[in-house]
Amino acid sequence: MHQIVTYISGTMSVDSSRRWWVLATVVAAQFMFGVDAFIVNVAIPTIAVELQASAAEIEAVIAIYLIAYATLVVTGGRLGDIYGTRNVFVAGVAGFSLASLWCGLAQSGPELIIARLAQGATAALMVPQVLATLHLLFADSARARAFGIYGIVLGLSGAAGFLLGGVLVTLDLAGLGWRAVFFVNVPFGIVIIAAALRIMPTVPHRAGTRLDLPGAVVLFAGLLCLIGPLLFGHDVHWSPWVWLVMAGGAVIIAVFVRLERVIARGGGMPLIDLALLADAAFMRGLVAVFFFFFANLSFYLIMTMFMQKALHIPPLQAGLVFMPAALTFVVASRHSGARARHRGTLVLIEGCALQIVGLVAIAVTTALIEAPSALSLALVLMIFGYGQGLVMAPLSSAVLSTVKPASAGAGSGMYSTTAQIGNAAGVAAIGAVFFAIEAAGSARLALHSACALFGLSIIIAPHSCHGCGAQHDHKLILDHEFTARLTISRGMTVYGLFILRCSNYVFGRGWSKSPQELLLSLAKNIEFLSHLPRLNGFNGFAAVYRRSLAPDVDSPLVETAEFGSNPGALKMYSFVPEGMPRGAALVVVLHGCGQTAAGYDLGAGWSTLARHYGFALLLPEQQPANNANTCFNWFDPQDITRGKGEAASIRQMIARMVIDHKLDPRRIYVTGLSAGGAMTSVMLATYPDVFAAGAIVAGLPFGIATNLREALNGMMQASSRTANELGDLVRGAWKHDGPWPKVSVWHGSADRTVNPGNADAIVRQWLDVHGLPEAPMAATMVDGYPREVWWDSNGETMVESYTITGMAHGTPLGIAANDERYGEAGAFLIEAGISSSYHIANFFGLTERARRPAPVAREAAKPVVKPVTKPVAKEAAKPMPLPRATPSRQAAPSSHSFRGRAREISDVITRALTAAGLMK
Repeated sequence: MHQIVTYISGTMSVDSSRRWWVLATVVAAQFMFGVDAFIVNVAIPTIAVELQASAAEIEAVIAIYLIAYATLVVTGGRLGDIYGTRNVFVAGVAGFSLASLWCGLAQSGPELIIARLAQGATAALMVPQVLATLHLLFADSARARAFGIYGIVLGLSGAAGFLLGGVLVTLDLAGLGWRAVFFVNVPFGIVIIAAALRIMPTVPHRAGTRLDLPGAVVLFAGLLCLIGPLLFGHDVHWSPWVWLVMAGGAVIIAVFVRLERVIARGGGMPLIDLALLADAAFMRGLVAVFFFFFANLSFYLIMTMFMQKALHIPPLQAGLVFMPAALTFVVASRHSGARARHRGTLVLIEGCALQIVGLVAIAVTTALIEAPSALSLALVLMIFGYGQGLVMAPLSSAVLSTVKPASAGAGSGMYSTTAQIGNAAGVAAIGAVFFAIEAAGSARLALHSACALFGLSIIIAPHSCHGCGAQHDHKLILDHEFTARLTISRGMTVYGLFILRCSNYVFGRGWSKSPQELLLSLAKNIEFLSHLPRLNGFNGFAAVYRRSLAPDVDSPLVETAEFGSNPGALKMYSFVPEGMPRGAALVVVLHGCGQTAAGYDLGAGWSTLARHYGFALLLPEQQPANNANTCFNWFDPQDITRGKGEAASIRQMIARMVIDHKLDPRRIYVTGLSAGGAMTSVMLATYPDVFAAGAIVAGLPFGIATNLREALNGMMQASSRTANELGDLVRGAWKHDGPWPKVSVWHGSADRTVNPGNADAIVRQWLDVHGLPEAPMAATMVDGYPREVWWDSNGETMVESYTITGMAHGTPLGIAANDERYGEAGAFLIEAGISSSYHIANFFGLTERARRPAPVAREAAKPVVKPVTKPVAKEAAKPMPLPRATPSRQAAPSSHSFRGRAREISDVITRALTAAGLMK
């Protein structure tokens, strides 16, 4: 059959229909590998009886296979890089089939262990080529689908392994008994070899390279010393030499890494790609892989032993108990790819949380029911299986997303090595605990102890994967998608976040705390959990919040398609009123989560204000591809650093506006709501030379969060940092020696989404930056709400704070001081009797001169509901300078209205009385 294959820059290109057949071939081998793992689990009690194997030998039958696989899978991956994935794949399948034949012919426990060693070694040649082929063939948008199929195959292999193992052992075909579970691999392997030779593409060999055999030997010795003693420690009563051997294993692993560096410096080819060790995201991913798989194969071994030995469930029925769990694994894997694209690593949290729930259900069922039925066990196992399915495929895709195509074999080899080390360590460690407690006479206590260890490992896994894959797969991995992690209104995410908070406390501080303090921490976390549903307003999933998306409103905003490199992948919308004078001001308006630029402009009334007072608007818009809930990523270091991500995109938009419309670079301002308010803090801190002033509505201080847990903590409770510590966060964002922007802060006192204490923290942060005292210099009432003011030595207001008493999360609306109304009430656009947009514009010094009569402004403020039209600027952007703005320090002009003058006069009188010592 003719092949259309090319090999370019480390990637394979096969015609689109052929590559799916190649995928089917390689995942068939993965299917055989998975079946073998689970089929042995079901047959292991029967094997133990017939071969009279000890508990240590039972564990070794599984663990030695995994150790051999884990040791040589790196070599297998490297062989694929050197000699081509097809050649090594075929050799691996052939060797695996022959080793399976040997396992079926074994006559004793030690012989079976040696045969399993050979089986694991040949599997190490076969399996890395599966992930490597996926990585090389599917470098485009089809990768998520390919990895989804891979995950489905993993689930089907588990289901088939459980069922086939039970059937073969029970039927005792031709008197073979348990031996048939190994013999079945032989014909299956022959079919895969024939298909691979026919359709798999060839990859050019890398001539002149050598294998790192010393490294392989040292790695095998290290892993054997680390894991082996766990298998036989109980038999020797955990004598001191067991721990000495394990310590020696750790030393050998360190020697292995050093040896690899020596080989690399000598121009050789190390067993592992040392460059991958410097990829922090990849290494964090491997830690997560270890802990996830620590509770994988060991779980099924323990459950099989418990069911067949303690509950006396026959092998076939025991295999059927696992079938629903395996099938739910398949269902979850089917959806995990799409969920990962929209929710990123949140899907890992959800999956691990479901596994915890499943473990709790298993413990409760076996504790309350003396002889639980196979059906009841099957039902609770379904929860665990579904959770595993949510994690498996997204985890592999996340970890491998940072690997360059040229290192695909090595990267997938390291992934598989880590997974199998985790599997082997789990079988050895948790198996040792289970068999030791079972031998003492309590099988149920042994099971519950094992479940506790499973749960601990599962809790650690997503905690470790923070950030894995984000650098190279921004749209798939959600460390860049803050609000996708806050999507708590569906599924088990609430429990996932709760578990993360508890685990963060335990591992960060808990070991040094007393039981009373730990209970207090648990109570606080339960309180946190009770607040989670209120976050709907922040993450944009509340149904009412969808009103603010406003896809069908008539908007005056114009989209500009080109404005620079746009590293944050944002959209640019703007509004420039007709007849706007040269040298006008610019206001940057940042929407909240779940909102659009047009929707927030309509609600807050900024385009009406701009038309009325003659200034330009820039409204950046977040994209679902960057953030599932269209929140600005205000806490992500990749988006809040000067010159990077979303902050840099907004800066580029400003440069385009200034040049295109001849705006005054000294009069650039920024304001935003909620996540947009937090992003306003980011822009003021990272570009203080650009902005003259900013206004933060229901936002958070700059720099208080760099990950999910810190962001959630910041939302739920105000920062406990001192004013100087908060100020240092701003000063550390960029070396700035000029005047700092003025800041206006707005927050509702009844806000249950973002703690109102954040307003005080923002104020303290900027007071410290400006060198002003924390005590307000004046406290007045504006439209019935308290306003606190701080001014500099020139009498110019530098910081002001409005507390909208009784108001929840949102932007306050009302009649402005000129008797005009700006904006339209809606979700998180709250009628409060005070127009925040107008007062913010006044604080910016933009309301001195109205450009049109009030009646016209009132007419313009009315919303018109009809299909939106968004004219797009088609011209290509030319390279443009980023103009340096010197913040204007002239006092904000008073309003032309009576109410505006009254407020300004009141401020002047207050300042005079304060300066005279007659008022505090």
